[in-house]
Amino acid sequence: MRFRTTLILALVLALGILGVVYTDKQERNQEEADRESEKILAYSGEQVLGIHLLPAGIRAERDSSGWQLLAPVHTAGDKISLDAIASLFSWAKKERIVSDDANDHASFGLIPPRAILILTSASGLDTLFIGDDSQVGSFVYARKGNSPEVFLTTTSLWSNINKTLFDLRDKNILGFEQGRTDRLEIKNENGLFTMSKEGDSWLLHSPKALRADARKVADLLNALQYQKALRFVEEEPHDLSAYGFGRPAIEIRVGSPASVGLRTLSIGSFDAGCYYARDAARLPVFTVDSSFVHRFNVALNDLRDKGMLRFNSEMVSAVEITAGDTTYICHRDTAGSWQMLQPKTGPVRSWKMTGLISDLSSATAEGFAADEPASLRPFGLDQPRIRCRLLQKKDVIAEFLIGKNKDASTLYAMAGGGRTVYLIRSDLFDKLNTRSADLLESLPAASAASPE
Repeated sequence: MRFRTTLILALVLALGILGVVYTDKQERNQEEADRESEKILAYSGEQVLGIHLLPAGIRAERDSSGWQLLAPVHTAGDKISLDAIASLFSWAKKERIVSDDANDHASFGLIPPRAILILTSASGLDTLFIGDDSQVGSFVYARKGNSPEVFLTTTSLWSNINKTLFDLRDKNILGFEQGRTDRLEIKNENGLFTMSKEGDSWLLHSPKALRADARKVADLLNALQYQKALRFVEEEPHDLSAYGFGRPAIEIRVGSPASVGLRTLSIGSFDAGCYYARDAARLPVFTVDSSFVHRFNVALNDLRDKGMLRFNSEMVSAVEITAGDTTYICHRDTAGSWQMLQPKTGPVRSWKMTGLISDLSSATAEGFAADEPASLRPFGLDQPRIRCRLLQKKDVIAEFLIGKNKDASTLYAMAGGGRTVYLIRSDLFDKLNTRSADLLESLPAASAASPE
């Protein structure tokens, strides 16, 4: 009897659990059905292959290369704006149904509609009519093309499709891939500057063979990649000379001759605070901001590398600084500690020496005074005020000379073995114009009072 009772109770419990599971599943299915019924269109943005906006007359299609505008002009589309329209229906929903009578459409601004959105997907066409804003809340009236039902939906639906041709077209001024770029040419009033990338370095080839400033080149490439057209002036110009392209103010070529080729941007004449510009691979003339143009009105000294010394800080095992008549010699031992050997002996403040080496490694010129001068005497570099040598064991791996002042804030300097006279800030001179007391952890008692 006890066994039968237990069995019956177990069956009752099992049936109860099955009932709960079934009810929960039914509720979930009902919730899912409710969510589906709230959707305006039952597909995601990735499924949208075409967008047609009326009365704007804008038509776009998506292919393997992205969005293309087909009307009113044939050009690349703006990915962000068109994706925003396509993805509307993954989140926009029917907030409330207000009528199912076609006779009411005019009262909701749906005859004629404020806008018509036609979407193309693999399953066919879907049409959405947009009417007036509701008087209460942030909603608009809308209806689907196959139904008289009028519903309220978020006003974001209207703001996302209330776009002009300019909003939805690609506004990048030059189509190129920075990651595949290894050549940059700039022709402006200062001459022709050609640069190529070799490994991680950029090199100048004309007007002189020099190392280029990699940060400056990156800044220019970023400007080219991210600058947008301010306005499209003429889609198919018949007279380019009217915009100053007969003799461009600036011409920029960028890309990779060996792979993707070079793209050309021409900057024409100045008008009303901006410049006319044109991508040679496309027809339209557009305008760009004057601040963008001024960035490319560069001179040689803007483009050349301003780094003065190149060495591996970890390889430095000795530093020799000659300031005036005194030479300071410091060595680093195998444990990484620094010791002064001349003119005094004792442990050196390691942080001081590490900082000095780091300052030299990262030091950049303020400007350039001369290349291959006939004499170093005018710059005080024939008898430098400071000579600093960095050694790896007995080999000199870097040398730096500082001459006389050019003015109150800059001095002449030169890297050993080089033929360029730089201008440096006075604070670098101050750091190298050292004394034993600046470097030593503590002076020996017997010599603490003796001057250097």
